[in-house]
Amino acid sequence: MTIPEHLRAAYLATTLVTWDQDGFPVVLSGPWSDDLPGRRLHVITAWDPNGRPGGRKENAAAHRRLIADVEALGVQWSPAVGAARDGSHHELGIVTDALTPARAIALGAEHGQLAVFELDDERLHVLPCDGDAPLVGERGDLFGEQALTEAHLRRGGPSTRRSPATGCRAPGARPVEHPTPGASSTGCR
Repeated sequence: MTIPEHLRAAYLATTLVTWDQDGFPVVLSGPWSDDLPGRRLHVITAWDPNGRPGGRKENAAAHRRLIADVEALGVQWSPAVGAARDGSHHELGIVTDALTPARAIALGAEHGQLAVFELDDERLHVLPCDGDAPLVGERGDLFGEQALTEAHLRRGGPSTRRSPATGCRAPGARPVEHPTPGASSTGCR
């Protein structure tokens, strides 16, 4: 099934997120995308097969089948979420660096998907599961960052919640010892 014209821009504007080992979000595609030095990742979902919205139970069952299929291949994976930037739609999925593009596409097709995502250092590739030519876009864009920044400002700014793992406010920040010998406080970097 070819990606309908009205969904092409939506695929390219999808924000893709996973989490690091400390539970902090890692933005794979979208505003403020994190670096992926030398890595090629694939994001696959099983939600809403064949382009038809499923209910919670159907999507959860489809997601469990995807995980079982990925684990049967012996592939390491992490959870991922793809979401429309306006919050109107989201889907759970998996992210992995252990599949070839052909295998990722085949897995998407086996689960009734129109496409899977491939990410490299700079680009977001939408790989149609029917063999059509890929759609290619930037992983992050200034317009998305500007819109998100404006939304944060309207709501009073970004969260000041501290990480339970590090005590730092910024995602990915790590505690550092105070530069003065004998000082007892730590800071974040």
